[in-house]
Amino acid sequence: MLQIDYLKELLIASKDMGFHTAVDTAGNVPWDNFLEVLPYVDLFIFDLKAIDEVRHRAITGSTNRRILDNLKRISIAGVEIWVRIPVIPGINIVDNEQEKIRAFLVGLKGITSIELLPYHKLGESKYESLQMEYMCKHCLPPDKEFMDNLKDFFKSKGLDVIK
Repeated sequence: MLQIDYLKELLIASKDMGFHTAVDTAGNVPWDNFLEVLPYVDLFIFDLKAIDEVRHRAITGSTNRRILDNLKRISIAGVEIWVRIPVIPGINIVDNEQEKIRAFLVGLKGITSIELLPYHKLGESKYESLQMEYMCKHCLPPDKEFMDNLKDFFKSKGLDVIK
């Protein structure tokens, strides 16, 4: 979505060849970028890290206003949406954040799947090799019971959840 001209050209060519098209995005781009490609996209795979703006800024360094607004607008546009939620207990699944995420998603149309992505430590060595500080050294991957409970929590409101 950051290279919108190339993406649009690729999507048009893909549709011309009869392919189903999907765009994987964090959603933090101007709405005009989405307008450019919406006619050529069958599915958006959309990352959602947090609803609370202060929490989102602490996690990612940026606001989530545009991200949430874009997700709402895509929902109204009638395109199929899969939402991916990284699950990092104590970071984005804390306090009542999961309730806020669920309430936000229940209000949207077009969401056909929610994927819960359990945190893992596989990226830690990459940060070390790049001599960068790994900000989540203290984070622990959620166990199976935690993930099962979270899946049930989202499913309880009729959301289709995979994990």
